[in-house]
Parts: sequence; C-alpha cells; structure tokens
Amino acid sequence: MDTEKKYNLKKSKAILLFAQMILTIFLFIASIYLLFFVIKNKLGGWMITSYIFITISIIAIIIYSVYGYKKTDAVYQAAILPFLLAIFVNIMLPNRETFQVGLLSLLLAFTFAFLLRQKDYKFTNIISIIMILIALVFSIYSAINANTQFLGDIKDNWPTYLAMYLSIFIPTIMSSTFALTYNVRYNRSIRK
Repeated sequence: MDTEKKYNLKKSKAILLFAQMILTIFLFIASIYLLFFVIKNKLGGWMITSYIFITISIIAIIIYSVYGYKKTDAVYQAAILPFLLAIFVNIMLPNRETFQVGLLSLLLAFTFAFLLRQKDYKFTNIISIIMILIALVFSIYSAINANTQFLGDIKDNWPTYLAMYLSIFIPTIMSSTFALTYNVRYNRSIRK
C-alpha cells in the first residue's frame, strides 16, 4: 500500500503511527483496568483521580487519532492536559519517596514545555526524548522498589501485581505515545 498517496504519510511515519495505535490501545485497556482496580480496592481519592485523568487523556488521544487529526491541533494539545493533571496528582500521592517526587516534578515541567512549544519541531523532539527518559527512570526506579504495601491492605495476588506494575510504567508509555503522535502529526501537517 502506498501510504504517501493514501494518507499523506511516508512509510516510516506510517510505522510510527501504527506503533502509536498499539500503545494507545494498550494504554486504554490498562487505564480502564487500573481505574476499576483502584475503585474496587478503595485506594483513595488521589489514585482514583489520577486514573480518571489518565483515562480522559487516552480517550482524547483516541478522538484525535480517529477524528481530530483532520481538524486543528487543539484536540491533540487537549489530550496532554489531563496527563499533566495526572502527573500533578501523582506527585501529591502519599508514600512517595523524594526521588520519585523529584522525577515526577521534572516530568511535569518537561511535559508542560512539550505542550507549549509545539511549533518548534527540533526543540519539541528533544523535550519529548527527555520526557521519555525521565518517565523511564521513574518507572525503573519504582519497579525496583515496588511493594504492594504501598497499595494498602489488599491481597498479594496476580491482579495486584499486574495493577502495580502497569501503574508504574504508565508514565513511560504515555510519554512515548505523545512523542510518537507529535512526530507523525508534525510531519503530516507540514506536508499538507
């Protein structure tokens, strides 16, 4: 299939778009699972709020992917706002270590810069890479120090561990999804 003629995308960008689609589907399923998990286990308003914002952000990405890309960039940029709020809420969660709070604060700052500097392609690409690296360091550090006691008085079983590790890697996957989406969106909009 000639993606350049049909979708106004080079083959490499079509591959990135496919990767973004897979990540978005995974994120949607994971966020719904995590939202139900935190509600079912009554893990507190902060965690529930965080996953509501993440789910809203993913739904906005889906809306952008299906419909919004034909319109303005506002839908894409609007998808970033709930993610910023989710990061902020995660900074406020109790039992966070200082290092985790510092990494989340950096992720918040770089994601905000990513949102504001959409027109500057080179700068925004660098910012997106930094976002992914900060989120990855946060996820790896949190995975190494993961403990289900942080979640309160719930059973140590596979759904708990699945929720815990999905939760830990959501920031990395979200940052990667936004970076991929930006890359495809920017290159597509300049070619129109």
